[in-house]
Formats: sequence, structure tokens, C-alpha cells
Amino acid sequence: MRTVTFAELDLVAYLREHFVTVWHNQTPDRPGLFGQQDDSTPQERKAYSEGGGGANVRTYFCAPDGKLIYELEGYWACQRYLREAFYARALAVRLGTLPDSGRTQLNGQDLLDRRSRLAKQLQEAAADSEDPFDDSATPDRALAVLEKNLSAAMERVGQPVILILQEAEHERRWSKAFT
Repeated sequence: MRTVTFAELDLVAYLREHFVTVWHNQTPDRPGLFGQQDDSTPQERKAYSEGGGGANVRTYFCAPDGKLIYELEGYWACQRYLREAFYARALAVRLGTLPDSGRTQLNGQDLLDRRSRLAKQLQEAAADSEDPFDDSATPDRALAVLEKNLSAAMERVGQPVILILQEAEHERRWSKAFT
């Protein structure tokens, strides 16, 4: 994402204007990886499928108090990432200064509504597909990944992002102990 998505200056300007951005290295015990890029070409990086990379790349959109309102997992191309940032910003504005209980409830309902809209889009796209049994013909895999992201965000909405990061670190250490 650093060499493709975040290389787009309009996206970076939007993020700087509306968010506090933080980089968190998920692999601090592997210092040689920080800042290094793989051997892929720019064309290969641009062709990487949206939503790919799984939990290795995470974006958390939070309220000013550090509580999660929306999250993205995986790689996203600039235009879709920017649309998701617009969505997160609009959601943050709608939540405004509501008290925690009202904010969490409205936040959860908004994510649920958006997930329903995405599910409908997926069904319509599948119905328009020439061969619904051919996995390679899935019209927009990114919509399915976004729907999954919304499910994860709905489970953690209102949680302090610091606790989410601590949980991710615990899971990383736990899995490392058994590999």
C-alpha cells in the first residue's frame, strides 16, 4: 500500500486533512522487513487484488477519543481506499458528539445497513454473471472482502483501538510460539 495506494498525493492530502495517521509495524521482531519492499514490479503491485494481504495490513478509523468506528483489512487501491476513507469520515461526522452508548448503537446500525447494501450489490453482480459457478467469474471480489470487513468492524465498534492493537499483538505472539 505504501508504494501504490499511499503514493497518490490526493489520498495522502485527504488523510492528513481529516485523520491522524499512525504507522504500526506488525512485525517488530523482524526489523529487516521494516521499510523494505518486495521484488515485485510496479505493474505487479498495481495488479494485486484488493482486500489481499489479510491481517498483515490493517486500517483503523477511530473517533477523536480513539474508539473504533470502522476498519479495513488488507490491500486497497487508491480509489477504493479513498471511498472508504470518505465513508469513515462521513460516519465520524454523523456520530459527532453523541454519548458513547448512542454513538456505538448508531455506529453499529450504520455498519449493518452498509453491509446489507453490499450484500445486495454482491447478489445483483452474481445474478448478472455469465457463469455463477465459475469462481474466477466473481464480478467483484472486493465487495465480498468489504462485507467481511464490515462484519469484523461491527464486532469491535466502540472499542479503544489500543486494545485492538494489543489483541493483535497477543495473537501474533501466540501464533509465533507455535510455528
